[in-house]
Amino acid sequence: MIRPKPAWLYLAALIGVLCGALPLLAGRPAALEDWPGHVARVQILTWLREGSDFWPRFYQVNTFMLPNVSVDISILALHAIGLTVPVAAQVVLVLTYALFVGAALALAWALRTADPFKPLLAVILFYNGALLDGFVNYMMGAGVALFFLAAWLAVSRPMWRMFLAMFGGIVVFFCHIVAAGFLLSVLGLLELASLMRERTWTLSLLVRHASPLAAFVPVVLLFALSPTADTMRVFYGVDLSVLGIVKRKLALFGHPVLDGSGRLGAAILLIGAVAFLGVMALAWRRGQLIPRALPGWYFLVPGLIGLFLIVPNGVGEGLGLDYRLPPLVFLLAGLFVRLEWHDRGMRLACFAILLVVSLARSASFSHDAAANAEVYREFAAAARTIPSHSMLLSGIGTPRTAIPWDEFWRPPAEYMGTQAIADQIFVPSVFAMRSQHTLRLHEEFRSLRRQFDVSNPLDVADMLDAAPAICADWHHRGLTGSVFMVVVYPSAFSDNAFPLAARHASGTGFRLVDLCVTG
Repeated sequence: MIRPKPAWLYLAALIGVLCGALPLLAGRPAALEDWPGHVARVQILTWLREGSDFWPRFYQVNTFMLPNVSVDISILALHAIGLTVPVAAQVVLVLTYALFVGAALALAWALRTADPFKPLLAVILFYNGALLDGFVNYMMGAGVALFFLAAWLAVSRPMWRMFLAMFGGIVVFFCHIVAAGFLLSVLGLLELASLMRERTWTLSLLVRHASPLAAFVPVVLLFALSPTADTMRVFYGVDLSVLGIVKRKLALFGHPVLDGSGRLGAAILLIGAVAFLGVMALAWRRGQLIPRALPGWYFLVPGLIGLFLIVPNGVGEGLGLDYRLPPLVFLLAGLFVRLEWHDRGMRLACFAILLVVSLARSASFSHDAAANAEVYREFAAAARTIPSHSMLLSGIGTPRTAIPWDEFWRPPAEYMGTQAIADQIFVPSVFAMRSQHTLRLHEEFRSLRRQFDVSNPLDVADMLDAAPAICADWHHRGLTGSVFMVVVYPSAFSDNAFPLAARHASGTGFRLVDLCVTG
């Protein structure tokens, strides 16, 4: 086996990791689908704390006893020391990236599988469909879960393991419930794998391997105390047969790794994966590489895949929860393998492929982020023409099923309209649900928080019929502005659906209409 690994390989990996942060710095807010809505919520929270007399008309501060408040708390903490909310949000994004990659490397060191390949693998898998959807709480939770898992593996005393499992479960709960479930599942599978290697089970043996239970109890108690538990229901999909659930889950398994990158990013990843695995297989066949999976690999990875196939798609109002898991399965599958090389050339070839894939995807994401930033700047300029104390609804001009996969993952983002809050404009689509968020939308505005479909004659007619009543109610509340709608993913039909007098402004991928002058 070739030892030691050249220092320049680690330096090259460090360059790949640093370049991996560039997409998060290419625009503000970052090019993540839901992210503007989350940043807007925290901004409104700060205004409520500062005594605003405008925002209490629409929102109230909710509880922080929720399984996804880590991002809000982090941004508020940075804001308290002097950063603006947009800057604090960007700092939190970069720190989440550093946490995820750093925790993956720490786990590799704890497993004694660390090499220059591992941080690049973490960078590639950090940029997945869950992140590009804007689920930053989950990505932060995944990083924290990996960190506690590394610490748990680094110690051997049962009491320390139980403490780390319990404390880790509590901390990860406040990041995201799926991340907490991931941590519990990994701990449980690893402990079960250890038990399976024992010939006889005794009470003292079971106690020594009870750390998953130590984590499970506080997580369940915290969940029961949170408003999220009030909306508890499970959802699998239309076909509830076992075969139907498994078929849907298997079709979904690869999506989060490819989603969010468009055709170019997906092509880079697929071509790179084929080349990387092909060279690895060739090196293995020639005896130039011996991949050694750790004992827990054969229990952990199949176990996580099995859990993915049986867990529900959603709980309560949070759908698509299972969608977040596969990238972490791929990451653990790589971290739990030690690569023993016997040929420098093959090792260099594999490392070069991984580095090129990481850098190329970072460049692709940075390009999309820059394009997204330009769209956001256009919208911000248009939003400044909306009178203060107005309301801005959100509409979509193309049916979701008709938006090409490649186009959906490019600008404009669905929730760009939430940026308009900077000009004291009420945007009901800001994420503020009692069961999930630290901000709570007043009940009388709940029907307006959805994305209105303006892609067909029937829905547009309903919108135009409802507009006079919405405008009258707005003015009846003593608010001096008007009621507008931002239409994203506009189509030829949606462009002509509203009277000429209602067309207030437009930009790349969006249209602004004044619903109070549609008559």
